[in-house]
Amino acid sequence: SAVVDHARHVGGPALRALTFHERAALLKALGQHLLAEKDHLYDLSTATGATRADSWIDIEGGAGYGEVVSDAQVSNQDDEVVAAYDVLTMVANRPGVNGAPDEEMA
Repeated sequence: SAVVDHARHVGGPALRALTFHERAALLKALGQHLLAEKDHLYDLSTATGATRADSWIDIEGGAGYGEVVSDAQVSNQDDEVVAAYDVLTMVANRPGVNGAPDEEMA
């Protein structure tokens, strides 16, 4: 199909050309965009008969994550770097999770 062809020949190579940090920034921007549109998404979900509580995990469950990006290096006794890693840790940034204040859900 055209979608698969586009993914293989355009999207995939474009993503692979990005650095780890650039990909993380894109994921962060996507999450922020989804959160900015959450009221509209809740309206659509309500139109299907779902409650706000039912919809929460689908709408805000993943979008509210933040990330901590760091570089880690392993050195030998001669202080030569023998391995380097980009580390991405997903941190819950939602009400009631990891110390964030609770918000009442409608």
